[in-house]
Amino acid sequence: MPVHQNPGSTLAESFRAVRTNLGFFTRDLRCPVVAVSSTITSEGKTFVSTNLAAIVSSLGKRVLLIGLDLRKPRIHKILGIDNSMGLSTYLSGGHDFDDVIQPTSIENLYFAPAGVVPPNPAELIETERMKLFLDQAREHFDYVIIDTPPVAVVTDALLLAQIVDMYMLVVRQRYTSKNTLELIDELYRNGTLRTLGIVINDISMNGYYGYGLRYGYYRGYGYSYGYTYYNQKGYGRYGYKNAAEGYYFKDEN
Repeated sequence: MPVHQNPGSTLAESFRAVRTNLGFFTRDLRCPVVAVSSTITSEGKTFVSTNLAAIVSSLGKRVLLIGLDLRKPRIHKILGIDNSMGLSTYLSGGHDFDDVIQPTSIENLYFAPAGVVPPNPAELIETERMKLFLDQAREHFDYVIIDTPPVAVVTDALLLAQIVDMYMLVVRQRYTSKNTLELIDELYRNGTLRTLGIVINDISMNGYYGYGLRYGYYRGYGYSYGYTYYNQKGYGRYGYKNAAEGYYFKDEN
């Protein structure tokens, strides 16, 4: 959580810029619900969602960060929070709303873990209880940020299209294929995602006035949330193929 650990850093300032731009999209909403996703793994969606939640909470707003990557949960490890009870157990009827909301060490930031990995994550997300959960979240919080699975790997993230206010898709410099933009454009033009923003992650700003740092490498942040692009081998339509392979299936080799 570098924006919390180093609030005066250039990286923290870049997240403040994202926070400001979000305000133009969500200014008329009492409690905006923003889904953060990417096309494949290792583009930085979890890095963006967690740090964005932290930077919004620094304004004194009550923020709920939801780990909705039910297939490969990870945020609970970053926050040091138990994952045995969460969205999967709530959606399956095992727990209530208040049971899965946990405070974090960051003031005003709360977290709903993904919970134990279920055998049917897509079916759980499609239930009426998912909409009920977000309705209750809107009543108790000022901002809701959801970390979702990659949209080019599974459909889980797109199942939220009708019940969230905005999608934020993360792409990563020197890692994401340019063809990814075709997929993002298609999702926007066919109306699948109504309100859409794109965050370019891990960019090099050398040569730009006032920004002589590579955000992704500043104090090693770029290596804290995914694979480096130097060790990727296979290249697929929407990025580096082996970054997406094995996301939901065990490697049999």
